[in-house]
Amino acid sequence: MAKNDTSFTGGSSHQASVVTKDDQARLLASASAELVDRGKEELKNNLQDKEKLLDNAITSKISQKKFNKDVDAEADSVSLELTEDFSGVVFDQTDAIVAFKKQVETDIPKGYSLLPAQVEAQLLKVDASKADPVLSMSFSGKAVPGLDLENIKKTLVSQRLTKAKEILSKQPGVEDLEISLTPSWFARFGFLPFQATQIKIETVER
Repeated sequence: MAKNDTSFTGGSSHQASVVTKDDQARLLASASAELVDRGKEELKNNLQDKEKLLDNAITSKISQKKFNKDVDAEADSVSLELTEDFSGVVFDQTDAIVAFKKQVETDIPKGYSLLPAQVEAQLLKVDASKADPVLSMSFSGKAVPGLDLENIKKTLVSQRLTKAKEILSKQPGVEDLEISLTPSWFARFGFLPFQATQIKIETVER
């Protein structure tokens, strides 16, 4: 996570014959609400790919507030110049997925791997009551076998079909397999090509 900061200055006006505290309060609330929307939008515009702005972890602070008329002053209208500073917590989903992957590494079966691109992350809850926000997240992913296809092809060179099926069936994650030989006349010999470059292996996820 990281912090992103921005500042905005805005103005607003309110019709009044005699300025009251309520007039100033309403004007302040209206101007601040407008700046909050602009501040959030600007913070979001500064995000990088995979970054997310935590809406309930955005803080604001008024750094300058100037009414053109004081309370009880006679005036047709009152205006306000307001400067408000915003700070937000930015969450990088990629970092969270990497952290999750490290945490579950020991639970992944031997020969399998969990690729970050195959992990989905969902932000469930943000506790921004402390200086460092606490995120509650859920992750889902699928571990896939780490097959060394080039080495497998070398092992299959010149093997008979029965032996080739035995070799392939012992690879991690292989549930079913099919071997086809081309051209068709080569199939009657019953064994695989003599060169690994002539062997093609395709994997399909289920």
